[in-house]
Amino acid sequence: MKQESSYYVYGSGAPDLQHAPIPPLHLPEELVPGTEDLSKTRRRQQRREAQKRNLLFKLQLLACTMVFFIGCLILMVGYSTVGVQQKNIEDLNKSLQSLQKKNALIESEINRNMDLHALEEKATQQLGMIRPGGHQIIPIEISKSSHTVRHTTHQPRQTKASFLSFFQTLIKGW
Repeated sequence: MKQESSYYVYGSGAPDLQHAPIPPLHLPEELVPGTEDLSKTRRRQQRREAQKRNLLFKLQLLACTMVFFIGCLILMVGYSTVGVQQKNIEDLNKSLQSLQKKNALIESEINRNMDLHALEEKATQQLGMIRPGGHQIIPIEISKSSHTVRHTTHQPRQTKASFLSFFQTLIKGW
């Protein structure tokens, strides 16, 4: 039995191919006479274009590789300079600690060797100083909070002027 939209045959019989559409036969260009020159030139152009694309791809790949290696080189140089600076800081800290120890030893030696009796003798004999009398001594009471020296730091002038401060200066001026 034959249907309109398909050529399916029920049963064991072969299909009727007389009415079946057959696609046209496509021959390669090499077999068609007169197209040999066109196909050769077309192939040459395709090869040249492929070579240009390959060359462009290779150049891009080379450029990316160079940028990557230059970046790695810059990173390595940066890490090495950081390492050198850290080593310098460690050496300077060690030398600072040794100098602080030497200063502490010298200060303790100066304090230990200072003889107050010899200092008083030198002050009275060479400089002509005398000990103060009992009426010249005034006792001073110092609170515990003032035992440490408090320095006032210089405060920089405020450069930010608010809108209200402008009016306050105008009012003060009048």
